Amino acid sequence: MLVAGTGRGTRLNAIEAMRGVAACMVMIGHILDDATQFGFSGVAVPAAWPIWNAGVDLFFVISGFIMVWTFGDRFGSRGAVWDFVVRRLSRIAPLYWLITVLTAVIVVVWPGLFDRAQFAWSHLILSILFVPHLSPRGELLPIVGVGWTLNYEMMFYMIFAIGLLFRTGIGLVVISVAMVGAYVAVRILGSDNHPLGQFVANSVLLDFLVGVGLGQVVRQFGLKRTVLLVTAAAALLAALILPGSFGTMRFVKAGLPALAILSVALALYPTPTGRLGRWALLLGAASYALYLAHTLVINVIKAAMKDVALAFDLVPVLAFGLYAGLALVLSIVAALLLQKYVEVPMLRTCRCLGSSAPASALPSALPAVRLRRG
Repeated sequence: MLVAGTGRGTRLNAIEAMRGVAACMVMIGHILDDATQFGFSGVAVPAAWPIWNAGVDLFFVISGFIMVWTFGDRFGSRGAVWDFVVRRLSRIAPLYWLITVLTAVIVVVWPGLFDRAQFAWSHLILSILFVPHLSPRGELLPIVGVGWTLNYEMMFYMIFAIGLLFRTGIGLVVISVAMVGAYVAVRILGSDNHPLGQFVANSVLLDFLVGVGLGQVVRQFGLKRTVLLVTAAAALLAALILPGSFGTMRFVKAGLPALAILSVALALYPTPTGRLGRWALLLGAASYALYLAHTLVINVIKAAMKDVALAFDLVPVLAFGLYAGLALVLSIVAALLLQKYVEVPMLRTCRCLGSSAPASALPSALPAVRLRRG
């Protein structure tokens, strides 16, 4: 057992901290994207940096790592598939469904609030079921825009669950072949004629596999700094030297650097002490709530700040600055409250109803990380 605050377990707090970093990367990118709506172009260059979108790739690498860490000993064991499915659905679905329904209601009542979200019953149902589809605007997005990543998570979970039917070696091969094979097949056959084809043709799904690989490295060699730093160096080297069309793949440009970042974090993450350490873990624990809810929060603040800017004739830089500051702070506050008073009770209820394993065996949704083998 590895528990926060005890040697090796403390270094695994890097996983929780990196979750918080990933969520903040995505949120900051979305806030910067809104600058032009206030007539301010001063952040156009940083807003276009790919680092913000790469937060998603970091999430996917972490996800692959966590699945191997928590279920690496259970390949081929009785009840593993059922336990895995219940755990992952209880972790992902309830809060997402709540935010999805809330967003749908707001879209109907206040249709001008969101830049892209539109309501249709089929759109809502397919979003809730994690089915990749085209929105009423013709985009490959669910009602909650950031939910497109959860469709990839569910695809990965489905394939991972199939892999759990076999012993470890065969199971990992099944998972790898299924994901790489699906991507390669769609790229060869073409993906333009169906939303599912467009969905699978995104190399971002390969991010999960390098996370799985990192999980296996840690299970085999432990948290040895040399091994982890060599892994990081190899990932960066591969991202730099892969030629031609390979070098333009999102997996290469963002997924491999995300692997390097996580490897370095696991190798060098210090013992979190003091206020900064506690906040890093607290934000990491609330990262899922922050990721799902921040677009709703910042759209409400954006609408209000546009009215304020117009009423007081604020210069664009000041209007955007006030919006950005409020959006950042209130998104984090909302996420912390949502995680404590909604997400955690939901998780406890779902696990009591459906899982035979103790909740502490799961990646924690609480501020102190508790990661266990098995």
